[in-house]
Amino acid sequence: MERLSTPPRRGRPPGNEADFFAKTVADRVRREMAKADHNGTMDVNDLADYLGSSTSFIYQEISRQNQGRGRLGLPFVRVGRLLRFRKVDIDRWLDDRAATNAAPSGI
Repeated sequence: MERLSTPPRRGRPPGNEADFFAKTVADRVRREMAKADHNGTMDVNDLADYLGSSTSFIYQEISRQNQGRGRLGLPFVRVGRLLRFRKVDIDRWLDDRAATNAAPSGI
């Protein structure tokens, strides 16, 4: 009897699926452990994962704040040349944006 193989899925390299799974799990565990070590702070990649957005969106929001374009951008702390984001501040920023977007439009 001939064994049917499934075509490789997008984003997965061809090869041993167990190795791919192990690497994926190891990467996720490493990221989660790093987050726990930061005491509630995130870097740009962690924040992009948290918000479900791209890192370019994060940098755009930061530049809005630096250029003074009306609404405030993401709250951040600069540590040397690194950017850090406090989860508490990000949650407050999200709440403020949600309140602004939910304001009555006068209809």
